Amino acid sequence: MISVLYVDDEPGLLEIGKHFLERSGSMIVDTVPSVAEALQYLEAQKYDAIISDYEMPGMDGIGFLQYIRETRPDLPFILFTGRGREDIVIEALNLGADYYLQKGGYPLPQYTELEHKIKLAVQRRKDGRMLAESELRYRRIVETANEGIWAFDAAFVTTYVNQKMADMLGYDAPGMIGHPITDFIPEEDLQDNGQQIVVRRDGVPERHERRFQKSDGTIVWCIISAAPVPDHTGRLAGSFAMLTDITVQKNAERELAARAAQLNVANREMAATLSELRVAEEKLLARNRELEEQRSALATSSTLLSRANHRINLLSSITRHDLITQLS
Repeated sequence: MISVLYVDDEPGLLEIGKHFLERSGSMIVDTVPSVAEALQYLEAQKYDAIISDYEMPGMDGIGFLQYIRETRPDLPFILFTGRGREDIVIEALNLGADYYLQKGGYPLPQYTELEHKIKLAVQRRKDGRMLAESELRYRRIVETANEGIWAFDAAFVTTYVNQKMADMLGYDAPGMIGHPITDFIPEEDLQDNGQQIVVRRDGVPERHERRFQKSDGTIVWCIISAAPVPDHTGRLAGSFAMLTDITVQKNAERELAARAAQLNVANREMAATLSELRVAEEKLLARNRELEEQRSALATSSTLLSRANHRINLLSSITRHDLITQLS
């Protein structure tokens, strides 16, 4: 149900208007003969729309419109008057009137059109509020996201960054607006970035890693999830990207790679040392075998020498005995 406040200094028109607008059952219409009374009604309750005449005693319809736009900027306002001057129409629309309708003619088509305009104005304001609320929720999500948010136009010039993105690169967010993405990429990476831009212009969402240069000259690594933003004709109007800082991960990977390289060198050196040790061990074993053979030969020689000495001693004793026997 749409609640309407109808302001006109002609009671007969108020009665007719209330009758026609309420006949469908979709509206409830309160009528007042002056802006002063209308203001009292507005203080007492809320309305979904206002219909106002132009020429009235005291404050006229334009003054009333100005007041409403200052105090209730989202409240639909329709100027419904018998005056059809072009300057009034222009002024009313410039001040924010939703519609301007001229009185006159048969009541049924006239109030049918008025009812239609009221519904359109109410729905448009409702849609506008919903859109504003949606945009506010979206902005809050973007501003508080843990990821960097970066938006570009079709030429890849920055149109928006959230504070997280600005902090990642060491800039303030407004200072990045208007700068092309290439201002934040190391010179040696520009060619590769150009290839990614070609992919984006083809309308292909993508995910890749990219190095960026911070305001202090240091490098930050990011994973970029980017998608093209087309216009109503399907052509590229810009792009939207979410970025995650993976610098710590990249540094850890680089350190692990360096350690792995050092370990490979150490393993090769150890393998070479083990090979040398095996050669030395084989030589030592061979020398031990030689020494063992020499010890065995010496032992054999010692045994033979001992036997020879024994025989010599035996012969010597026999010879002495024979000499003594002969002499005696």
